[in-house]
Amino acid sequence: MKTEAADPKTIIYFNGEYIPLGEARVGILTHALHYGTGVFEGIRAYWDADAQELFVVRPREHYQRWHQNCGIMRIHVPLSPDELCNITLELMRRNKFHGDLYVRPLAYKSA
Repeated sequence: MKTEAADPKTIIYFNGEYIPLGEARVGILTHALHYGTGVFEGIRAYWDADAQELFVVRPREHYQRWHQNCGIMRIHVPLSPDELCNITLELMRRNKFHGDLYVRPLAYKSA
């Protein structure tokens, strides 16, 4: 199975900012690294070449579930599911993606 590394210039949303992926850092003592205290979701988006548009599959529902699961893990997420949807769409615009995508929101406990 072939996997491709993400381009370090890809723009991500990390700690409340839009930054290049290559600048994101997680500390070695991060609780999630040692104990697996994190929550993730998988959101698909499909590129329609004829329409020249990305179609995201049920992002609000994914973020509602993710937000609820973060609450169960006692991970505070200061943004609403609608705000998270808007951030995801903005990331797609900034990165000018023209292909199918797999979006992986991740929240974790840290020191």
